Amino acid sequence: MSKNILKLLPKFSKYEVIPIYSENSNYLGFKNCSKLSLNKQKEYEETIEFITGDILFFPELSADNSISQKDYLKFLQKKGVKIVNFIYDLVPIKCPETCHSSMVEIFPIYINSVIDYANGAICDSKSVADDLAKYIKENRPDKTDNFKIEWIHLGSDFENNSNSIGIPEDSDILFKAMESRTTFLAVSTIEPRKMYDQILDTFDILWKQNKDINLVIVGKNGWNTEKTVKKIENHKEINKRLFKLSGISDEYLNKIYKKSSALIMASKAEGFGLGIIEATYHKKPLIIRDIPVFREIAGENAFYFNGFEGKDLANTIEEWLKLYKENKHPKSNNIKYLTWKESIQMLNEKLELVTK
Repeated sequence: MSKNILKLLPKFSKYEVIPIYSENSNYLGFKNCSKLSLNKQKEYEETIEFITGDILFFPELSADNSISQKDYLKFLQKKGVKIVNFIYDLVPIKCPETCHSSMVEIFPIYINSVIDYANGAICDSKSVADDLAKYIKENRPDKTDNFKIEWIHLGSDFENNSNSIGIPEDSDILFKAMESRTTFLAVSTIEPRKMYDQILDTFDILWKQNKDINLVIVGKNGWNTEKTVKKIENHKEINKRLFKLSGISDEYLNKIYKKSSALIMASKAEGFGLGIIEATYHKKPLIIRDIPVFREIAGENAFYFNGFEGKDLANTIEEWLKLYKENKHPKSNNIKYLTWKESIQMLNEKLELVTK
C-alpha cells in the first residue's frame, strides 16, 4: 500500500515530493533518495535540510523513526515543519491478543510518539480515524484540540496491475471440486486476528450436517499459526472439500475467484479490508464479520455475522445458502471503491487539511 503511495504521490501531488529515508534508528536526520524505492538504492544522497512550511509525511508504519527520533521530530515541528503520519490501524491496542507481544509493547509507544511530534494523522478508513480520536480523548486529552485527524480510502487498480501468471498442473483437482459444489473462499495471511480457527470449526459443523460445500483458503502462514496450519494440512477433507494454497500467481487466484461462490472475511479487526474490494471487483458475494470498517466499506451489500464460535458462523452460512439458492442474497455489485489515482488525489486534499 505504501509502495503505491510512494509511486503515485509525485504524479498527482500539488507539492514537490522528495523521497527521504533514515539510515538507522540512531541517525538523527533524513537523507535524500534518488529513486522512490523501499530498498534505499541511491545514485546519490544528501542530508535534507528542512525549512519552515515543509511537510514531512510518513506513508508507512515507522515505529523505529517515530520513537528514536522523537526529540528531533519535535525540534522540526517547532521549526515550522508540518509532520503527518499515515495510520493503518490500531489493532495492537484494540485487539492485543491477536498480535505479537513485541508489537503490543512497542505500538502504544509509537502512537504516543506520533501524537507528541506530529501535527496530525491520516488514516485509511473513518473507522480507524474514530479509533484514533477515541484513543487520544481517553489517553492524551491534552492533544484532543490540536492533533488533526483525517481519513481516506485506499485505492485499487486490479486491471492495471502487472499480474503474475502460472497455473499448476494439479489445478484440475481444485477446479473440479469447485465446479461441483458451492465454494467459500478465504483470502488472507493465516494469523490470529483473521479467525481461521473459527472458520475451520464452522465448516466441521457444516460437513457433519452433510452440507456438501468447499472451503478454499489462499494465504501464507503468518505468526503463531502452527496449530491452525497443522489442523488444516492434516484435516480429513484436505484436497477433497478443503484446500489450502499459498504463494500462487494472480492468474491462478483470478480463476479461483471466478469459480468461487462467496468470500468469507472473519477478521476480528482490520484497518481497511482490501479483501472486500477484491471480491467486489470479481463480483462475488460477501459473508463478513459485523465490524465498523466492514460496514463502512460494504454497507448493506454484504451478509454479516457476529460471534466468535464456529456455530455462530455456521448458522450464518446456513441462512446465506437459503438466500443464495433463491438468488436473494446481498450482492457486492454496488460497493464503490477508488482507483489509486483517486485515492492519492484524496490524500493530497487531506494533507492540506492536516497541515493548515
